[in-house]
Amino acid sequence: MTYCPLRPYMLCPLYSFNNMDIDVTDFDEYRDEEEDRQAGFAFVRFLHASPNTPPVDIYIDDRKAVSNLVYASIAGYAALPSTFQKITVFPLGETREPLLTFTINPSKNSYRTIVIAGLSPNIQHRTYKDSDEFIPGNESHFRFVHMSPATPSLDVVTETGQTLFSSVTFGRVADYISLTPNIYRLRLRIAGTPKEVLGLPEITFRGSRAYTIYAIGLLGGTPPLAAVMVADGRR
Repeated sequence: MTYCPLRPYMLCPLYSFNNMDIDVTDFDEYRDEEEDRQAGFAFVRFLHASPNTPPVDIYIDDRKAVSNLVYASIAGYAALPSTFQKITVFPLGETREPLLTFTINPSKNSYRTIVIAGLSPNIQHRTYKDSDEFIPGNESHFRFVHMSPATPSLDVVTETGQTLFSSVTFGRVADYISLTPNIYRLRLRIAGTPKEVLGLPEITFRGSRAYTIYAIGLLGGTPPLAAVMVADGRR
């Protein structure tokens, strides 16, 4: 089998939601993406969302693909053959006793985010298919994923009280919705109640882009409940 070297196409830093305005940056690292799409490769990235799991190394078919992935960070998309791949997650610097071992079989030209989730020692992985469709300039697509262990179901609402997503449980993804490109202020609430557990500052949603917000951390614990927002799929 011909192995395509792992190449990141988009760096995806953590956007900490504090009192600053947030604007998700698009990094122009797509020099080879169209070539790899034409060759039928798949695109995969990894998010570390297990709050009590130390940094990890990730191997794909026994080759190190990601080194020192720390909690609340996400690696960029990498090109992989569209066939079965063995994924092994080790503690940083270790190669003997994996934390997780599983296989994936991504379809060609697809984009996926694999999340290391849950609480150690019972961590798990969740795989989410990212948007790969054309989005017109007058639309922005947005979804929400609940990755905060032991946190009840959540609603996502706007500052005006409009509910965008309701009763999202741990590990579940609320499918993409279409928004008008604009600046939004969002709130996370305990489902079905007015109790706000996380307020997000102003976020700029750009046209022709898809975004995911992941709720991570521990409600009332350490590290605290937080959010990661990333741009999804092809640029």
